[in-house]
Amino acid sequence: MSRTISSVWAIVACLGLPAGLIQLDAAEGTPTPIENSPFHILDPIAGIVQQLEHDTFAERQAASRTLAEAGAAALPYLESIAASGSREAAGRALEIVKKHFESGDFELKNDARQILTRLAKNDNAATAQRARNVLDPPRTSMLPMGAIPNVRGLPFIPPQQITRTQMTTEINGRREIEVRENGRKTKIQTFPDGRIQIEFTEPKNGRDETRRIDAKDLSELKRKDPDASQAYELYDAAPRRPAPSAPVRTSSTNRG
Repeated sequence: MSRTISSVWAIVACLGLPAGLIQLDAAEGTPTPIENSPFHILDPIAGIVQQLEHDTFAERQAASRTLAEAGAAALPYLESIAASGSREAAGRALEIVKKHFESGDFELKNDARQILTRLAKNDNAATAQRARNVLDPPRTSMLPMGAIPNVRGLPFIPPQQITRTQMTTEINGRREIEVRENGRKTKIQTFPDGRIQIEFTEPKNGRDETRRIDAKDLSELKRKDPDASQAYELYDAAPRRPAPSAPVRTSSTNRG
C-alpha cells in the first residue's frame, strides 16, 4: 500500500499540483481528493492517462514515462486504455504493462501477468494477439537463414546467402556436429542409445541465448520440435553404422 501511495504522490508532483489539494484518509490509507477539486486533481492518474491521447508527441512520451514510474497504482488505468483506447494510447499502455511483466519485481510482474491474461481474451483481435505475444513470444525459427523448403519438406539453402562452417566428431558411438553460420551456432549430439540432444545458440540483445531440446529418439524429436528435427536431417546428424566386416574364409585340410 505504501508503494502505491508513494506512486500517487509522484504523479501529483509530475502534474505540478499543490500537495494540499490531496489528503490521505487515515482509515483507508488511500488518497482522498478535497471536494470540488478539478477532475485531474481528483484522479491524478486518470489525468496522466488522458495525456496518452495528446496531440503533441513530447506530451505523450512524458505521460508514458510517468505512468511507468507509477508502477502498480497505474495498472488498472493501463488495462482499461489497452483494452479500449485509441491505437496509439492502447499500444503505449500495453508497452508499459509489458515492461512491468518483463522486468518488474515479483508483485508487479504478477499483477502485469494477470492483466495480460485478461487482455489476451479481449474482443479486439489485435489487442488480444499482442497480449498473447507478450505472454508467449513467437519463437523465431532456428533453421538456417535463407532456408526454404524443398519438395521433401527439407530446407534448401542458397549457398551464396550464408557463411557456414561444420565440424563433425564421432567417438565411441557418440556423434557430435557443430555448425556455425551467420552468428548462429547449432550443436547436435546423438548417443549410442538413440538419444538426441540439440542446442541452438544465437545472439539476442547483445548476449548469447541457448535453447536446448532433448529427445529419446528422432520420432520424439519430431513431435517436440519440428525445427530441431529439420536441423537434424539437414546436417545429416544420424549416427553412422559401422561397415560390416568382410567374411573371413578358412580352409581345413583333412589328413588321412
